[in-house]
Amino acid sequence: MENQNNNAGGYLFLMVGIIIAAVIIAWGFGNIVDNSETITVKGYAEKSIKSDYAVWSITINARTSTLAETYSVLNKNKLKIKEFLQNNGFENDKIIESSLNNYTLYDYSNSGDQVGVKGYQMSQNLSVTSKDLEKIKSLSLSINNLLSEGIDFTSNPPEYYISDIGKYKIEMLGEALRDAQARAQAIAGSVGNKVGGIKSARQGIFQITAANSTEISDWGINDVSSIDKSIKSVVDATFFIK
Repeated sequence: MENQNNNAGGYLFLMVGIIIAAVIIAWGFGNIVDNSETITVKGYAEKSIKSDYAVWSITINARTSTLAETYSVLNKNKLKIKEFLQNNGFENDKIIESSLNNYTLYDYSNSGDQVGVKGYQMSQNLSVTSKDLEKIKSLSLSINNLLSEGIDFTSNPPEYYISDIGKYKIEMLGEALRDAQARAQAIAGSVGNKVGGIKSARQGIFQITAANSTEISDWGINDVSSIDKSIKSVVDATFFIK
């Protein structure tokens, strides 16, 4: 009889435990947030910025009937260009020379056959870098006065760059992500939902364009022709909604 009472008490304790466990499990499931619903939006950020250094290159040319003379003329033209740069504050060690390009110019018959050499053409680039953007811009125009002295060269348009562009990319990515969150909240809120945490984010195109430019490219743009620029960043972000 005593054993039956003990068994009955054990079964009762087991049943109570099962009921309590069931209640706890049911309560837990009832409080799990369904994060299966998401919303995907694009975020956008734009910032105006000014270039802080410029690279300017000059292409020196020479063309004569003999190899030795062509090389001599090229060197004479190069000395004149270097003198101009030095007189305007660029020491010789700040002037970077590229390798020399040499081309043989051939004569051809009316039928297109090569019949001999008619001359040689050489070219070489000199380049300088400066943080004085206006000075570079001015010199790239005034150097053309040397053409009147018979110096054969081309003043290439200066290229304007932004130092530490990586820092701006990170900053713009954060701003674009915040914009994406605001857009998601506006959309979800319009139907009575709220935005939860972020599920995923992917950086879209990053563009550097001239100021006020409307140019767009799927591959991104890196403008080097203008001093005043606009940095644009796009992200695709997916948020949970609740």
